[in-house]
Amino acid sequence: MHPKLVPVLLVIASAFLFTAMIVVPRFSPQGTSVFEVSFIRFLSASLLLLPVYILRRRRFSKPALKPWVYISRAILAVTMLSLSVYAINNAPVVIVQAILMGNGAFTIVLASLLAKEKPAKADLLALLLIIGGGVITVFSDNQNLSTISISHDQIFGVAAAILAALAWGGEVLMVRSIAKNDHSLRLVTYVSVLGIIVTFPIAQLNGGLHLSWDQALILSLMGVFAALGQLCSATALAKITASEATPYRYSSVLFALLLGYLVFGETPSPNEWLGSAIIITGILISTWAGLRAARVANSV
Repeated sequence: MHPKLVPVLLVIASAFLFTAMIVVPRFSPQGTSVFEVSFIRFLSASLLLLPVYILRRRRFSKPALKPWVYISRAILAVTMLSLSVYAINNAPVVIVQAILMGNGAFTIVLASLLAKEKPAKADLLALLLIIGGGVITVFSDNQNLSTISISHDQIFGVAAAILAALAWGGEVLMVRSIAKNDHSLRLVTYVSVLGIIVTFPIAQLNGGLHLSWDQALILSLMGVFAALGQLCSATALAKITASEATPYRYSSVLFALLLGYLVFGETPSPNEWLGSAIIITGILISTWAGLRAARVANSV
């Protein structure tokens, strides 16, 4: 067996689990607040993580960071998740997932603005293609250009997906800057617990928590899928590099297409196919440029 086969399969498995996670909110009753969904997700993740954290916390050699670091990360996580839930309830699964996979381009642009890192031209091009592809998907198919119409639900859904990708990029940038100074288990556990604290009062202000036990149980799968996805990803990255894993992460777009068709009967329209193709092209350009730069750096 090839030594990299298992890590690659784990990366693909994590892509499927993360895709399944964003699909779960579609099963919530109509009118359910995005913050109610987010609350259930963070609650289920905390129930999974806290026992492990309690057992392992004495082994941590690094002290905890200042509270504002964890609070800021939690707010970004809640923002990203809430926008993703709104997007998935108002736009096709494959479109939302394709845009969310562009978070890397948003990370690089934010790094250039906040951390003074110089963005590559390929990443800027990828960002423009991701946004442009998202815009194309909101137009209803019509051969008469003078009567082109726009679906309001889709335009808000696509806009939410783009904002979610931006928030995700900010979260990745923050994690990248603090990962060397903290333990990943403590960081993820604290953020999950703080996510409960942030989302609960907002959910109460937006109508309260009215989900039945069976509905809450279904939504709790988000936390399970997220935890398993992180476990698969972390295990894979211990055996292969991030550059080697990156191309396989984009299998999530194919999983989104498959789940959207099998579970919700979504068949992308010509505009949605075109928009998805443009978005994926942008992602592939950014990935190719990153892999090429890594090869050049290793050969020097």
